Amino acid sequence: RLIPFSLLRQGNLDLDEFTWLTRDDSVPYFLRRSGNGHLVSRYPVATPLLAAPLAAPFAWWLARNQIDDDDVRFRLATVVFERFAAAAMVAVSVALVLLALWRLTTPALAIGIALVYGLGSSTWAISSQALWQHGPAELSLAGLSLALVAPATRRNAVVAGAFAALGVAARPTMALFAV
Repeated sequence: RLIPFSLLRQGNLDLDEFTWLTRDDSVPYFLRRSGNGHLVSRYPVATPLLAAPLAAPFAWWLARNQIDDDDVRFRLATVVFERFAAAAMVAVSVALVLLALWRLTTPALAIGIALVYGLGSSTWAISSQALWQHGPAELSLAGLSLALVAPATRRNAVVAGAFAALGVAARPTMALFAV
């Protein structure tokens, strides 16, 4: 949730500016020190990069109100942003599943299956809660599904490749689906 703010405000992917992350000189489990001493994420950065445009209004509000990184309002804003961005990714994945299903079945059945996917699986319950690897992985599978059921055109092949690449970039184990 912090990488989009670092990217928007400082133009980098390190988390050095968030000194409160290492106040007791220990590095949290989800971070590591890079070779040049910067504090970086242990996880792929595709998810925060995908979410970064949605962080822009939050970063603007924080800057406009001169809210410091150590302020509890900053931390609250990043949590709200994270939930918003994760929910947006899930909503888009459900929409893509619905569009793919419309090509395969009746509209009523497509809506029913999309609702089961969105609300009856762990998609909404888990993936919409934080910027984990789940959301972009599901988004990539949904987009890939739509591209694969669409007519076989060069454009759809490029779209399928882009969604496959997003899946692998967000969650490397998605390489199986990319192949």
